[in-house]
Amino acid sequence: MAAPIIGTDIPAGRSVLPGSVIDSPDDIVNLKPVDESQIEFVEEVIGVNRGVAIGYSRLFEKSGC
Repeated sequence: MAAPIIGTDIPAGRSVLPGSVIDSPDDIVNLKPVDESQIEFVEEVIGVNRGVAIGYSRLFEKSGC
């Protein structure tokens, strides 16, 4: 479920719950800090994305395109 964020920036270290609507700086006050499980998840996603990038780079090099 999406969480629209309109006209404001979310500070680092804050978590936006699915379905939230953030459309004013006042909404940011109520955001909870990210927890350890969220940090671990993001790190895993970044690791997988790096692996995909390496794989595509190697595929590109082999194909000569």
